[in-house]
Amino acid sequence: MAHKEFRPFDELVTYEVALSVLFDCIKPIDRFEIVSIDKAVDRVLFEDACAKIDMPPFTRSAMDGYALISADTIGVSPENPKKFKVIGRLNAGEAATDILVSNNTCVEVATGAELPSGADAVVRIEDTSQINDEEVLIFVQVKPMTNVSLRGYDKHRGDLLFSSGEVLNAGKIGVLAASGYDKVKVYERPKVAILPTGDEIIEPGRELTRGSIYDSNSYILLALVAKAGCQPIRFPPVKDSFQALCSLINKVSTEDYDIIVMTAGGSVGKRDFAADVLSKLGELKFRGMRTRPGMPTLFAMVNGKPVVSMPGHPVSCYVVANVLLFPVLRRLSGVLKYEPICKRGILKKDVESPKDFHAFIAVSLHGKEVTPVFRYSDMISTIGVANGYVEVPIGIEKIEAGLEVEVKLFEF
Repeated sequence: MAHKEFRPFDELVTYEVALSVLFDCIKPIDRFEIVSIDKAVDRVLFEDACAKIDMPPFTRSAMDGYALISADTIGVSPENPKKFKVIGRLNAGEAATDILVSNNTCVEVATGAELPSGADAVVRIEDTSQINDEEVLIFVQVKPMTNVSLRGYDKHRGDLLFSSGEVLNAGKIGVLAASGYDKVKVYERPKVAILPTGDEIIEPGRELTRGSIYDSNSYILLALVAKAGCQPIRFPPVKDSFQALCSLINKVSTEDYDIIVMTAGGSVGKRDFAADVLSKLGELKFRGMRTRPGMPTLFAMVNGKPVVSMPGHPVSCYVVANVLLFPVLRRLSGVLKYEPICKRGILKKDVESPKDFHAFIAVSLHGKEVTPVFRYSDMISTIGVANGYVEVPIGIEKIEAGLEVEVKLFEF
């Protein structure tokens, strides 16, 4: 198949259409594994997790103090204290067997200790004064269930804790552990093949020859793929050769990868072979997005596998990785409701944008100050200081300094 020397983009799709096409073609994988909860952080639940026990599993004291019958404290105040007999002591972890609270008696209890039979409230230790080992003065009146946590008041056995598709963080893992989970069923990490391309790129660590640059895009993608809950597999750089790219993509697309991500090769130069290769091997879903940066982004299905060709310039690659690839990989990993983290701030400088393109302006957000840092798509130092981006939709040419804007934070 001959490659034309120059082929302009015929029909650019909008960002919204590109994302919709990708979502239509890419569904969550259907594979799962069971992992121990100490290895479950950032994993995605494969099925709903329900409480295995009542939480808490027994009625207990919520404070250090004295368990008693609340009706016995009617009329009690600092000016009119009442003396109670101490009939026992309970620490957290001790069963309240053979202890029965009756009128004008109490049990000293620690936070988390089981509430003894007969008692219906706990007076904080701060509201008491110990007379001796067997007597205590109570200075406050309490109502039933004061400072008491009823069995199952948090969750009852069988109640939903977390839904399938939720990402497990430290808090959720703590809840699972409190409910008795030692293992949990999660989605497997999707396998993502990363294929860097280009005659000019060489591996970091090697001597830089004249006309060459170090490969940075594939390392950007390594970080993004891992952050998105997937398993990245990076291939060595491939030269700009139609046959070499055809052979590699055809081979990788028949192996057990869930998605293939190429870097570069999607523009209009005579050695940009991505569109031709993907058209030959499969169905090219779209060629080019009406975005700045990110216009030379391609998507195809090859042998039933999704293939995304990312822009070659590092800033473009980084931005498109955040705004397009990240939500797609989150979906693939089982997350059905991904939303970027958003904050608001005041724009410090004017932002201009070509009105026929949807622009993603890299910015630095500190406190409430939003400073544009994007200059040119091949100036990689930009992404070292940017921590988010401002969207400028199609049809808008300028956002003036001083306006409040929404900043979507970079995920990695």
